[in-house]
Amino acid sequence: MKRRLVLVVFITCLVAITASASSCGGKAAKPTSKTQKAPAPISPAGTNTTGLPLSLANGISISTFASDLGSPRVIAWDPNGTMLVSVPANGRVVALPDKNNNGVADRVITVVDGLNNPHGIAFTQARHGKIYIAEEDQVAVYDYDTTALKATTSRR
Repeated sequence: MKRRLVLVVFITCLVAITASASSCGGKAAKPTSKTQKAPAPISPAGTNTTGLPLSLANGISISTFASDLGSPRVIAWDPNGTMLVSVPANGRVVALPDKNNNGVADRVITVVDGLNNPHGIAFTQARHGKIYIAEEDQVAVYDYDTTALKATTSRR
């Protein structure tokens, strides 16, 4: 259920939702030294660092997961839980791994490029190691390496 909620948020504005720590309680923590500043208090209405005009419920924060992708279209998760995004204008599909689970993509990895306006991405449980990518004029099946985050050997 959580993955579906995150998927909806990513599709609409490509951001990740993270719950703020329960210990924050809207109060600033005490500094550990005289030179260290106390962290800013969390707004009771939630924290929005995206620059988007969003109102958030109490205790919820929202931030940007990845930026400067071009015009992303579709998001899918590979079998290992890595987010993949189609970028039709750039003719590519990219992976956005978040190995440290901090809610920010560690880097952008090109899974496959040279595509004709790719928009759809799918995986099936029946065919492990395969990724389906819908382009403007076809649907192609690729061998997909979940470790290297690369798609190769197209079957059109």
